[in-house]
Amino acid sequence: RICATRFSHCAEKEEKKMAASGGKQYGLIIPQKSASKSAPLSRPSIFGDDSDDERSVGESLQKEAIKKKMMKQTRLEMQKALEQDSSVYEYDSVYDDIQKQRLESNKKLLGGADRKPKYITQLMHAVEERKKEQERREDRKIQKEREAEGEQFADKEAYVTSAYRQKLKERQEELEKERRAAELEAALDVKKQKDLSGFYRHLLNQTVGEEPLPDRSTD
Repeated sequence: RICATRFSHCAEKEEKKMAASGGKQYGLIIPQKSASKSAPLSRPSIFGDDSDDERSVGESLQKEAIKKKMMKQTRLEMQKALEQDSSVYEYDSVYDDIQKQRLESNKKLLGGADRKPKYITQLMHAVEERKKEQERREDRKIQKEREAEGEQFADKEAYVTSAYRQKLKERQEELEKERRAAELEAALDVKKQKDLSGFYRHLLNQTVGEEPLPDRSTD
């Protein structure tokens, strides 16, 4: 403690001398350490690589938030549209209804797609009658040829197939049917009769079922 007091006393004396001498120093001058002008080197952070990752994560979160916001807005708009019209998003049912209405409209314009035109039925009947008439002509031609041959092949047995025999039978039945229909139509024709007795007689027979009614579906 005594040494420290003496050192302090000596230091005060030196300061007084320096002040008296105009700031000049005498004796042993200890240079003071000058502050380093160079800036301290910064140590690299061990978390330097994570800064870019943090930035990309932040951008991803921001995009996800924007996406969720847009989806929420879309749901709100859809809900609002459904409240105004419940069938606004029923695309399939609406398309089916449109197709059904179009089909019904086409049927009305065409007079019904399933309705067979009357002239087609008449045309088919005419073709069938023409075919039958052609077959009858062939039969009459064959019959005339046989009559012209006379007794030349009288001792020969005629060979007739079962199919041709059935066909001849059907033709005979058709001819008989047509003959009866023609007679019945003539009997019912009031203009060709002198009185109405025949008309009433045939009407009575048809009523009790003794005579078939004429088929007028093809007239």
